[in-house]
Amino acid sequence: MKKLALLFIILISFVGFAQQKAKPFENVDNERFQIVKHFLLDLDGVPDYGFMIMNFEDWDMGICLKGDSIIYRVYEKPILSWLYEYNNACDNGEEPLPPVLTAEYKLKIDSPKDFSAIAQFLQSIVDKATPFKEETPCVDGINWYVLANGKWAYIRTGSLQKAGAITDKLIHIASACENNDPANLTREALGLE
Repeated sequence: MKKLALLFIILISFVGFAQQKAKPFENVDNERFQIVKHFLLDLDGVPDYGFMIMNFEDWDMGICLKGDSIIYRVYEKPILSWLYEYNNACDNGEEPLPPVLTAEYKLKIDSPKDFSAIAQFLQSIVDKATPFKEETPCVDGINWYVLANGKWAYIRTGSLQKAGAITDKLIHIASACENNDPANLTREALGLE
């Protein structure tokens, strides 16, 4: 019984001190990455701040900060799946179809302080990103790519690596956008004091 209690205390300590990490993503010149970024974030040019979710329940999502607004885009299927179909159509002499954009919302952020807090949060993810070797490979899961002033950070979450402090806030931002709810994009609602 004492061993079980000790194991439980160690597990609680480990979970309490475990922190979600982002690593720098430097493979931005990869052609496939550029295509995905183009469809998810590049709206009239590359934004200064944004993030993309790839491989989430067979669809991709992009969120970017432009002007005083957050723009949310979701595609029916992953862009890389569409690219495969596009290339097959071209190889077969068929007219390729464009990717299907299932949702695009633009939410105006009334408070410049709230907008700035979200931008600073994304900047802090990129600034704090450090190279590390993942101990547990994650074969299924979600790829998160965070952009801040031309630099990228990468986070991978999945069944063996649960969401953490960073992705919880990113999910909150995405949910507020999806629900067209700018009230949930305030500093207070996001915990970005």
